[in-house]
Formats: sequence, C-alpha cells, structure tokens
Amino acid sequence: MTEDTLVKLRPLSEEEREIKAGKWIANPNLFSPNPESQVTIRKYSRFFPCPQHTLREVEAVYMCSGSTVHFVNNREIVLRAGDLLFMGTGADHRMRAPGEDDIAVHFTILPEFFEKTIPSEGTPLSEFLGSCLRNPETPTSFLYFAAGDLPEVQNLCENLVRSLLTPAPNRRSINQYTMGVLLLNLLNCTDRMRYQTREEYHMVFILRYVENNYVDGTLKELSQLLQYDPSWLSREIKKWTGKRFMELLQQKRLSQAAFLLRTTDMHIDDVALSVGYENMSYFYRLFRGVYGESPRAYRCEHTDPSSH
Repeated sequence: MTEDTLVKLRPLSEEEREIKAGKWIANPNLFSPNPESQVTIRKYSRFFPCPQHTLREVEAVYMCSGSTVHFVNNREIVLRAGDLLFMGTGADHRMRAPGEDDIAVHFTILPEFFEKTIPSEGTPLSEFLGSCLRNPETPTSFLYFAAGDLPEVQNLCENLVRSLLTPAPNRRSINQYTMGVLLLNLLNCTDRMRYQTREEYHMVFILRYVENNYVDGTLKELSQLLQYDPSWLSREIKKWTGKRFMELLQQKRLSQAAFLLRTTDMHIDDVALSVGYENMSYFYRLFRGVYGESPRAYRCEHTDPSSH
C-alpha cells in the first residue's frame, strides 16, 4: 500500500469519531452487500470489534496497515499488512477491535460472482478454491494468503481500495473486473496460503502438482514428493477430492485443451499432443464426453471467426 493511499485512509471518519466517543450504535446490516453490485467495498471502522456473525455471502478482508485479529469458526487468524483473508458462506466470523494504526478494507462478494471467475477455469485447483468460498458444506471455511510481498496482488488490492477514495462513474464494473483478476492471480499463489489442516495442505499440494504437471505427471512421482505409499495416496486423493488421480489429470488436460481451442489456431491433433494425449480417438472421445461435442464443433462455437 502506497503512503499516498494510506494518508487518505488514516483520518478518522465520522463513524469512527462516534465510536471513540461511545455514541455509535452498531448497524446489524453494516456489511450487507449493495444489491446493485456483486462486489461491495467499505473501510473497516476502527476501535469497534466486529461481533460474531454467520456469513451469508463471501466476505474478504485486505489489511492495508497494522494488524487485526480475526476468528473464523473459532480459529484465530492474525492479518498483517498486505494479507488477504477470504471467508466462505456459512462461516462464523468475529474480529477484535482494530487500533488507530490498523487499517483494513472489507469486501462483500455475492456467491454468483464466482460463476464467472474462478470456476470458469474448470481445473481441479480452481474448482477447489471456488468451492471453499461458495459451498457452506466444505470443511475449508476460509482462504488466507500472506501476500504482502507480491506486487501483482498488492497493485490490484490498491486499485480496489482507491475506488473508495476516488469514485468513478463506472467503478462498479471496474471493481468487479479487478476482483476477478485478483482471484485469478491468487490461483498462482497457493504457496502463500496458510492452511487450516495438514489434509488441506496435502490437497492443495496435489492439485497444484496436477496444475503444473498435467502432461506427464504420475502418481508415483507425486507419492515420492509427499513421501507416501502410492496405494495409500491414491485412496486418500479419492477421499479428499472425490476423484481418482487420473481423473484429476484428465480434467486439467481437457480444460487446457478447451482453452487452446478457444484461443489459438493450433491443429486439433497438436492440441491433443500438447496436453498429453497421443491417441487421437481417445482424446476425441474424452472431449466429447465432457463438453458434449467434438473439439472442432467446440472451437467453431466458442471462437469469433473474425479473430482468425
């Protein structure tokens, strides 16, 4: 966060002055989303603890300076400058009162927003991260990124914060696009996630391995990296993800093939080879099974002829 932006955030708001004077009455709808926007942004009021509440939407906190202490499903999380905390629907959240130097910005994100961002990637990793936030039944109720030294993340967060300070006529659309780009960038930052359990760490490690090694990755290599017996790991992957290891690889391969069909002029056989399939008839059969049409038909339907 640049000093110029922090200078604008530091002065006490009317609300914060009332809190310090003991005159402020908490509004139960304080963090309710703007019905006209999928992403609502507000500055956290300092000096007042956020009471326990169950999230109806996805909520996120970006720490601009200082630190804050949060409890998500009774787990303590300390956010420091540059950190990001995303909390899923159904999570229970409360926060200790921030001090004068503890400046944070709060986001309320409607669950349907994710239908056009993370899940659209269609990969095992993106589906896992998306389900963590919008599925109340998932055991993972929050995603915590220690991202203070990642310029690409910080720049996007600062752009969102600045929209509070300098409103623009089209800021609603800009904020939604910026939040989408931020979430997609965070897909590449799972090494900065702080995990709730060892199981969650293993799950993200496995999905990141699939993301990076979908062409020639093997269960044997993965088991060696995690130092587990391959048979045991195979059963655990099925338990953790609901899919076998090869199904995860195929999901990523076909997602990447679809992306290449939409965005390049590569020959379809070359697309198949590039994602790990040497048997063309097998590739065509798998692709049709997932997308309901042949690779050629998919390309014709999802690309603009004028762009080629």
